[in-house]
Amino acid sequence: MPRLVDVVYKIEKSGGGAFLDVNNDLGLFIGKNVDCDNMLKMSYVYARRYAVAGMVLQGIQTKKDYDRVYQIFQGYQIATTPRTTREQTVEFQKKASGQAVELIASYTSLFDKETLKFIVGAVESGKAFTPPEGETIDIETLATIVNTATQNMKERFGEDWSNNEEYVKNYLKD
Repeated sequence: MPRLVDVVYKIEKSGGGAFLDVNNDLGLFIGKNVDCDNMLKMSYVYARRYAVAGMVLQGIQTKKDYDRVYQIFQGYQIATTPRTTREQTVEFQKKASGQAVELIASYTSLFDKETLKFIVGAVESGKAFTPPEGETIDIETLATIVNTATQNMKERFGEDWSNNEEYVKNYLKD
């Protein structure tokens, strides 16, 4: 079975950073592969969710854009997840998320699984730090901010903080 990183062609070179490039390349991929297998579809929506959340923090997209992508994500979760045991469902979702992280890592080494989870949690909390309307920040600045925040999460909640998404939401309330 192919992995997402093997089938998404890196065509985009927008100058807006890896998240924008990933998002645009994913759009081209799904446009040509609507009927791909369920693992690729789920990996695709995880990657799209991570990319759009990153673009929200950069000021390229809005929370409303993210919410639309999240609705699509939820629809794909229902449509693609095998009707099996809870453990098998969790395993399927972890593999799909892992393929999305792998794809983003093929574009940039600035973010890992933990920082991507933090980015999504920040956007979903509604308390995301975003630039003023009409302004953007570059991906390197975003990486510095997010990596500092995830280091603070590790210090505050322990190394496995990212296994509990409530930590992210609670941290952002402070």
